[in-house]
Amino acid sequence: MKNVTFLKIASLFIFLLSAQSSFAQLNCSDYPDWVAQNCSPGYRVHYQGSIYQSRYGNAWNPPVSWNVDPSCSSGGANWCFVDDCVNCSTVGGSTSSNATVCSGSNSGTITLSGHNGSIVKWEKSTNNWSTTTNIPNTTTTQSYSNITSTTQYRAVVKDGSCSQLNSSATTITVNSAPTASFSASATAVDTTQTITFTNSSSNASSYSWNFGDSTTSSATSPSHQYASAGTYTVTLTATNSCGSDTATTSITVYTAGTCSAVGTILMERYDGIS
Repeated sequence: MKNVTFLKIASLFIFLLSAQSSFAQLNCSDYPDWVAQNCSPGYRVHYQGSIYQSRYGNAWNPPVSWNVDPSCSSGGANWCFVDDCVNCSTVGGSTSSNATVCSGSNSGTITLSGHNGSIVKWEKSTNNWSTTTNIPNTTTTQSYSNITSTTQYRAVVKDGSCSQLNSSATTITVNSAPTASFSASATAVDTTQTITFTNSSSNASSYSWNFGDSTTSSATSPSHQYASAGTYTVTLTATNSCGSDTATTSITVYTAGTCSAVGTILMERYDGIS
């Protein structure tokens, strides 16, 4: 009987050694605890369902970064494998820097830093990412040139088989050159009348008016009264960081008491000459 018991124990010991050896071929430790397991790409880990159940109950919740064999169930009697165990560490990183440029005449470079993983591509958008355009670039820098509308850029990063992440976005704000435009309340007046100039310029940040009689103004829509009769050219210069533009109009001024000018209709004085 003792010999039989000894043989049974020896057989069991040999079986356990054999089982341990077979799993060792998979670079696995005996009964690893996934909570404490440090995974590396290509590693496989395993654990026996009954032991897992006794430790953690029926909760089967490995890290989401591990690709779990779907045949593995909580409390199962079989060995469970987690194939291609990967610690996902994708970091999208940051891009720099935001810039303000002029439409149609610009260039620059956006740089990605602080990322982890491979750069899959770059993307750009002109509508705050409602739609995107893919840029086939896998380097850490992305250039732009001669863009005509405000555009955002970002990189897409992926670490191994993990999910991809977007970097922060860099915004290149595009300003257009100004367009000068205005109208006058009248183009023919006498020296008692005041003309109001209505500014309809676009994309301008400042204005400079020259009324042609050595007087000026920086108001948006000024008014002006001429002291002497004559023909004057009014010039508006609209300016922003991308340049300037001018618009002009001609004003005719008559001496009060000799002519009356209302709008553009002149009532000339009859002087008795036939």
